Amino acid sequence: MKLALLLVLVLLLTPYKLSGGLIEMSNVERVNELFLLTATVAMEAEGEPYKGKLAVAYVIVNRARPMSGVPFKSISDVVLDPYDFSAWNTKGGRQLALDTIGSKAWGESEKAAHSAYYGIEKDPTLGAD
Repeated sequence: MKLALLLVLVLLLTPYKLSGGLIEMSNVERVNELFLLTATVAMEAEGEPYKGKLAVAYVIVNRARPMSGVPFKSISDVVLDPYDFSAWNTKGGRQLALDTIGSKAWGESEKAAHSAYYGIEKDPTLGAD
């Protein structure tokens, strides 16, 4: 519980940075975006090694990053786009199994999500989206 509270405080006090681009976003929105990113990575790459989870996280972040002429998209816009990520497809039912993801897989997914979101680790996909 103390660790979770500390994580929330760190997130609330950290400026939002998305792989080189700063945008205005409330702290609550940022926490929601990080949760959706973590959950998507966990559901899409639960059985993959950490590097695979990091790659999934970066694909999502890369899709959200503004490109020439294309405005910034939120993480939620990217992961909830129909048929882009099977974890959120209404017919797949995977999101109903979110509470069955093991703590190790969730922890690795959370680390990968934060690393990609804040650009902490190098992008193993080299910018793939």
